[in-house]
Amino acid sequence: MGIAELFVIAIVGLLVIGPEKLPETIKNCLVWFGRIKRVLNDTRTELEQQLGVDDIRRDIHNEEVMSSLKALKKATEEAEKATLLAGNAVKDELSGVTQAIQAEVEQEDEGLFGEQRANHSSSDTIEEDQSSVEASSPETNPINKASP
Repeated sequence: MGIAELFVIAIVGLLVIGPEKLPETIKNCLVWFGRIKRVLNDTRTELEQQLGVDDIRRDIHNEEVMSSLKALKKATEEAEKATLLAGNAVKDELSGVTQAIQAEVEQEDEGLFGEQRANHSSSDTIEEDQSSVEASSPETNPINKASP
């Protein structure tokens, strides 16, 4: 009810009941209104107790809590899956980079070892040439001439 409606009711009450009885009538109306309100509240409380509304409310609250926990658990699992997927993606990327680095190192090693093999094969050839010269002519070899 708005202020205008209350004002209209007050004017009608003043005209119908009169100015002398209006305060007493308002007081009696408020007392009766309070009693009716109290009886309705008591009745509602008694009905709730008989029907077990507290248990129903508790069950509803527990179901809400359980559903929120399930939703939280599901969100946590999804976050863990996303983290695992991201971690696996990072691991895959790292393994790709590691393989690329290993391939480069192997190529460099092959290059170095290839040069060393080439050097060894040429020095082996020189040694073979010297040993063949020593074996073929002991008198012409300066090392053999020096020995008595």
